[in-house]
Amino acid sequence: MAVIRLYGPELLPMSKSLIGILFLSVLFADILQAQVPQPSRAVASPARDVFVEKGARQASGRIRLARLRDYVAARTREFGLIESERRAELVQLSRYIEAIRATGKPVRLTFVCTANSRRSQLAEIWAATAAAHYNVPHIETYSGGTGVSAFNKRISRTLTSAGFDVVMRPGYNSQVQVRYSDREPPMVCYSKPYNDPVNPREDYIAVMLCEDADAACPVMPGSTYRVSIPYIDPRLSDHSEDERETYHERNAQIAREMLFVMSLIR
Repeated sequence: MAVIRLYGPELLPMSKSLIGILFLSVLFADILQAQVPQPSRAVASPARDVFVEKGARQASGRIRLARLRDYVAARTREFGLIESERRAELVQLSRYIEAIRATGKPVRLTFVCTANSRRSQLAEIWAATAAAHYNVPHIETYSGGTGVSAFNKRISRTLTSAGFDVVMRPGYNSQVQVRYSDREPPMVCYSKPYNDPVNPREDYIAVMLCEDADAACPVMPGSTYRVSIPYIDPRLSDHSEDERETYHERNAQIAREMLFVMSLIR
């Protein structure tokens, strides 16, 4: 058997051939690598994968309570949590608001649920706060129920924990003052029927927040538009170990969605 020595003059021709083969192999590998699409190495972080509406309004700085500003900023980063079906209902509400704004009239939003003690109070407060945050002028917010109860003390605690300045006077169904700024007049809240004299009787958008109120009031007299965006009643968790968490979740959801609506207004 012939043995090839790896030194001496016999190696020279073979070395040139090997070098040539290696050079061509590297060259073709580079060409093939360049032609094959490479996967991106960037990985989206779930914490940053949020929905940002194109052309959304910028914050105005009217909310002057520092802890509340932080809370609002956190909710605006959660628009991506709003499911598509829910988003469509909220976009419809924003289009109604724009339609009224186009007429030059003030936009009156009346939020309706059963007892006007929890969800409708939160929606009234957060819609006004969202309008202030996005500097949407001529927005008036109201609330009412198909019955009357009282501004629930759990809502007061939940709003305070979010950063609002809340003053709750003693007495059943007494007035509650809620502020998002020390330079703005307080919102005055208490339980009342949807057709109470303090609420608009015509040219308003009726926003139904629960299925019971929606069914009980198939027609809202004087309303220009009507939309249903029901929320689960946090009352169902009262006196349970989940009570505090449930109220915070509902507050965050309503805040997020009212901010989303106002962010779309042009």
